[in-house]
Amino acid sequence: MKTPTPAQRDYVARQVRAKALLASISVALDAHATKAACQPDNWAFAGDLGAAEDRLQELLEFFGK
Repeated sequence: MKTPTPAQRDYVARQVRAKALLASISVALDAHATKAACQPDNWAFAGDLGAAEDRLQELLEFFGK
């Protein structure tokens, strides 16, 4: 087995961090939903998710999806 190159090591480390961020986003979404449930008439929560959804879509487009 070949020794990983510096670029490969960096990629793996960044992938691990990116996956951890995705897990944190999931937790934050759940917490946001809990707050939104306490204020069902507050449109700001829907706006928050709209902004987040736009950013997530940008990421998907960045990765060619």
